Amino acid sequence: MTLGLFPSLTSTIQSTAASCSWQQMFVPVGFIIYNAGDALGRNLPGAVRSSRQLLGLTLLRTAFVPLFMMCNVVPPALARHRPRRPSPSTRGRCS
Repeated sequence: MTLGLFPSLTSTIQSTAASCSWQQMFVPVGFIIYNAGDALGRNLPGAVRSSRQLLGLTLLRTAFVPLFMMCNVVPPALARHRPRRPSPSTRGRCS
């Protein structure tokens, strides 16, 4: 389920934060969080003994679909036309 959303959808989410440094680190931090969750998800079934709990945790992953869709997703067609690099007038700062 989440593999269908990651990285194709999650890489199109853009930060709305005012901080320039956070805007630049938003997608890489998302990749780190996803990979940490993936590692936890691979090791968690060995720790959870109840099949009912394991099924509940597995179904809980479906909650990520509407959560990702509520994010600031910029369609790839629009993202291609938006300049991602700072213009020479900003001298490396985010606009």
